[in-house]
Amino acid sequence: MRDVPVTDEWSGHERARLESLLAGETVIVSMNRRRGHPNLIAWARTAGLYVRIDTRSDWANPHEKDDVLRGEQLRRFESYLTERPELLARVPELRGKALGCWCVPGPCHGQVLKRLAGGVVAKPSLSPAERAALAEAEAEIEAAGIGGLGRVGHALTRIRDLRLYRAAYGGFDDYCRQRWGFTRHHANRQIATAGLMANMGRKPEPRLTAVRDLMGELDGEPTPEAIRRWIGLIDEGIAELQAARRRLEGRLPRPLN
Repeated sequence: MRDVPVTDEWSGHERARLESLLAGETVIVSMNRRRGHPNLIAWARTAGLYVRIDTRSDWANPHEKDDVLRGEQLRRFESYLTERPELLARVPELRGKALGCWCVPGPCHGQVLKRLAGGVVAKPSLSPAERAALAEAEAEIEAAGIGGLGRVGHALTRIRDLRLYRAAYGGFDDYCRQRWGFTRHHANRQIATAGLMANMGRKPEPRLTAVRDLMGELDGEPTPEAIRRWIGLIDEGIAELQAARRRLEGRLPRPLN
C-alpha cells in the first residue's frame, strides 16, 4: 500500500489523476509547470511511478511534427509502435504509471500508449458495407481538411449516426479526439454548420438551432480558455460562411450598364 500524499495544494485535476493512479490505472500528466500537474509528477517520481514520454524519451512520437491533423499523427504513432516489436514488448511497463508529456490536455500519443498498456479490448466489427462507408467518409474529411466545414460536417454526421466508429473506439468522443485530434463539441459544431449550409436560403430553423446549440454549450461559467476556443471556432465558421457567400454572389447575374 503506497503512502497517500497531502494534496491540499494540489489542483482538482491532480487529485483526480492521483486517485486513478492509486487504483492501478495508467494516467497521462502534463509536464507544464504552470498549467500542468507538477505536484503529481513530483510525487510519482519519488514513488517510482513516473515515465516521460516526450521527445527526450524512448516513447516519443516521431510523427509529432508531421503536417497532418493531430488524429492522423496519433494513428501514425501507433503504426510506428506496432512495427517495432522490441519497443512494443516494453509497453506493459507503462501500466499503472503516470506518463508525462507536454501536449496534455490536448490529444496526446500517450492515449495510444495508455490503451495498449491496458490491453486491447475487442470491439464490434463492421460489415463490409460499413467499412466502405467509413473509408469514404474519412477520405472526405482528409480531402477537406479541418476547415472544410460543410463536407467535414456531412461526413461526421454519417459516422456518428451509423456508429461507424464502433469497431475501434468506445464512443464518438473518443473517435473525434484520437482519430482527428478535435473534441466532440468541435465535431458537433461542424455538423451543425453543415446542416445550416445545406438549408441556407430555404429555412431559418437550422440557423436558430445552431445558435441554441452554441448557447447551450456556454451555459454555466466557462473558463477563459473555453471562451477563447469558442471565439476562435466562431471566427473560423464565419470565415467559411463568408467564403460561401462570395461564391454565391459570384454566380449572380451582373447588372447591365
